[in-house]
Amino acid sequence: MLIDLFPSLAKPDYRYYHPLYFDKTPVGWVHQARIEVLTQFPGLFLIQANAIYFQSDFCLADIATRTQMIAHFSETLREVGIIQNWRDEAYGVYRPGEDLQTPIFTIERGVAPFLGLRVYGIHINGYQVPADLDAPIERLWIARRSHLKMIEPHKLDNIAAGGLSYGEKPLETAIREAMEEAAVPYDLAQHLKPATKINYIAEYHQAIRNECIFAFDLPLPADFIPQINDGEVEAFYQMTPIEIEQALRAKDQFKPNSGLVTLEFLIRHQLVQLLPDEANALLEVIS
Repeated sequence: MLIDLFPSLAKPDYRYYHPLYFDKTPVGWVHQARIEVLTQFPGLFLIQANAIYFQSDFCLADIATRTQMIAHFSETLREVGIIQNWRDEAYGVYRPGEDLQTPIFTIERGVAPFLGLRVYGIHINGYQVPADLDAPIERLWIARRSHLKMIEPHKLDNIAAGGLSYGEKPLETAIREAMEEAAVPYDLAQHLKPATKINYIAEYHQAIRNECIFAFDLPLPADFIPQINDGEVEAFYQMTPIEIEQALRAKDQFKPNSGLVTLEFLIRHQLVQLLPDEANALLEVIS
């Protein structure tokens, strides 16, 4: 059943997490097993019985100073081996309800999950335009992630996807990722269409992943074949909606959040029908 996709995106058990506050505003979650690490940074974190707060000096500082303090914290975690998925990429951190507006600080992408901070990404559903424009979509391009990837190696994925770096707009990131990961020419990338925003919160390796995905649709001509370009992907497949549905129903075929984006595409274009319990499970994940 399609709900087999969703256990990998199960809601966190918040009993094991402490909320992280910035100036009385919740911005993250920290697993209780990681609180001991934060006690080594008393100038940055105030640890209380059931919650963690950024220190008042941090909150009163300007964005540049906060970012510098967070960078010191992040570099220390990297040096002692706690953070191993370092990406050399900055993410913006925002107050709830202020996505992509004024950040309170920026943080290394690989460190954001440690603090359960909200992150942002783009995913692209690339599909072949039917010869009859009124006909249903018959083919999508699906990527196979490199077996060298640290996260979800060798899983099926969207034609292109990536994190939203601080300072970039979603469409800018989508165009860049399409060109970098699938060698989509700039003229074809101009046809990217913003489709929807998908929000989900899941637990992964004693960390809460709170992500907002900007999903894009990319119509592609029949003669276009994506090319491996930056090593993120090891193969591309042209798959029918039925083949994709079968892969989604099989456990561990898709990278979970990419499977969620692909499933939303199939539903939105009326290429798959969900059973009532599957629809309820999907709503539970993205609610």
